Amino acid sequence: MDNIKVVTFCPVREGLKCSEVKFNQETKEAEQHRCNWYTKMVGVDPQTGDNVDTWKCNLSWMPILLVENSAQQIRTGAAIESLRDESIKRQDVLIKNSLSPLFIDPKLLIR
Repeated sequence: MDNIKVVTFCPVREGLKCSEVKFNQETKEAEQHRCNWYTKMVGVDPQTGDNVDTWKCNLSWMPILLVENSAQQIRTGAAIESLRDESIKRQDVLIKNSLSPLFIDPKLLIR
């Protein structure tokens, strides 16, 4: 099973391979021909936590990236909400402390 080479064909441009090696008759060298949409992704899979270091078509990366983007937006929203709540608490304390001298009963000041 290890000897099987997986060949991926482009879903946009029918019949073309995402990546292939061609032999140039003029220069007598092998050339790597790769579609611009064929991209290497390095990172951590958000669903499994496994390291990712693989080549795939951009179209196949889109669902994974959309899910990861949504998760990051949820985390960002939660962080902003937490910051807002903390800012309101501190602002309330500041307002209370700065206005408290105005509400001192004058009778308490005379002795």
